[in-house]
Amino acid sequence: MKQFKKILAFALVLVLAFSVMSLSAFAEDEPAYTITIDNAVKGETYTAYKIFDVTYSGTNDEAVELPEAPAPDGRSLAAAYSYSIVEDSAWWSTVTSSGTTDSETGVITANGLTFTPTTAKVGGKTVYNVAATASFDPATFATLLDGAKSEKDSAATGEASGTTITLTVTTAGPGYYFVDTSTGSLCSLDTTEPSATIREKNTIPSDDKKVKDEDDSHDYGEHSDVAIGDTVNFQITVTDGKGTDKPIKVHDVMSDGLTLNADSIAINGLTKETDYIVLTQSSKTATLEEKEYTIDSTCTFEVIISAAKVKALDENGTYVITYTATVNENASYAEKETNKTHIDYSEQSTQDVEVEVETYKVEILKYDGSDSAKKNLAGAVFQLQDSNGNVIKVVGSGTNYRKATSSDEAGASETFTTVDSGNIVIDGLDNDKTYLLEEITAPDGYNKLTSKISFQPTKTTTETTTGEEEEAVTTTSVSYLTEEVANNAGTQLPSTGGIGTTIFYVIGGLMVVGAGVVLVTKKRVGEE
Repeated sequence: MKQFKKILAFALVLVLAFSVMSLSAFAEDEPAYTITIDNAVKGETYTAYKIFDVTYSGTNDEAVELPEAPAPDGRSLAAAYSYSIVEDSAWWSTVTSSGTTDSETGVITANGLTFTPTTAKVGGKTVYNVAATASFDPATFATLLDGAKSEKDSAATGEASGTTITLTVTTAGPGYYFVDTSTGSLCSLDTTEPSATIREKNTIPSDDKKVKDEDDSHDYGEHSDVAIGDTVNFQITVTDGKGTDKPIKVHDVMSDGLTLNADSIAINGLTKETDYIVLTQSSKTATLEEKEYTIDSTCTFEVIISAAKVKALDENGTYVITYTATVNENASYAEKETNKTHIDYSEQSTQDVEVEVETYKVEILKYDGSDSAKKNLAGAVFQLQDSNGNVIKVVGSGTNYRKATSSDEAGASETFTTVDSGNIVIDGLDNDKTYLLEEITAPDGYNKLTSKISFQPTKTTTETTTGEEEEAVTTTSVSYLTEEVANNAGTQLPSTGGIGTTIFYVIGGLMVVGAGVVLVTKKRVGEE
């Protein structure tokens, strides 16, 4: 008998062991319910919310096609799926909102879905079966869910580090999920069976930038030739992405040679302070849609377009931001002035888009017309004029000058004087304009020029390659226009203040008369 009890006890232990092993194996076979987001946007957050429970016939091991449901293409729910929701659960009030209830059957019709009560209970609450009607629209339903998500707990959340992200919803189990993305409002609905793949369809807004000189006859482009003091027109075109519904922040950075005209910033069709705000370094903060914004310290200005106006744009719709800047005294031919722009949307930033404005210089070589070496000749006083003969004031001394600005009036001069230490350089001129050079006073002993010299600043870029093949080195050199101006020495003419050359004419005349007298005298003597 004792032996039998030992055998029985051992058998029970084996049965228990096998049971535990079976349970463990079953647990290991329990599928992990996952949602994979394809084409995920790096840095964006994806969140899955479970809306309905689901059971379905068939498994992944069988050749059973399991269509999406509720189907985005308008088909009815597949018979393979059975959806349900417990009364008064997290999403109950949202999905049954604005619904009607049949007094006899208790069936609720709301948001294109029917909710039919069953005899099943969970925690004393009725379980409802869910089915789609012909009027069910996934996009409208997603918008409804999106508006309520802030009050709900998520099943899983993840941040994309590449083009694909997997949300594992092991605790929530099979179900019908609403997947939200921080890129925009266009969210996705899908059923895990036990996995689902959703493609990110939202796109990040983009921007483009152009520039145009006020006097330029060309269209807007990526480059403009300007002069110091010119007003330059800029425009930024913001193109909406798919599903966008958050504010768009535009960052703009100007180099030192450009001064923003803050009052010129505007957006076509929108109202400042209501639809958008402008931040500058002198007006650093502003509020839009009950949120306060502060400008980045590195930006010249920022424009924030409200979420309402972003959402109102159709896909690929645009807003055009226009503004102007003045080319100031810091601009120089030695370095192009730049204006860079990028936009922030959600957690994303676009790459900088850059345009350039460029000023030119002219060098003036004054020399003696008889000097083949063309050494610099000092003392010539010149005046720079526009093509209509209006004086252009300059600032500087020695050999270096630049076009004056309105703030230079006190120190600006209408003339400049050549020196013998080098060419005169005038900076800040426009390649697209014609200028006149008039000599006001010639150097002592030289004739003044009788006509003005017309010129247009130019730049020549030359590439020189030395060495061969892999050891070849290419260098680039840039040269600007040098206007050569020759002066010729003159003779002194008579004046009322002295005898000048008169004495030479008198002596010459007397010598001619004397020669004549001698000739006549000799002739008479010979005749006698």
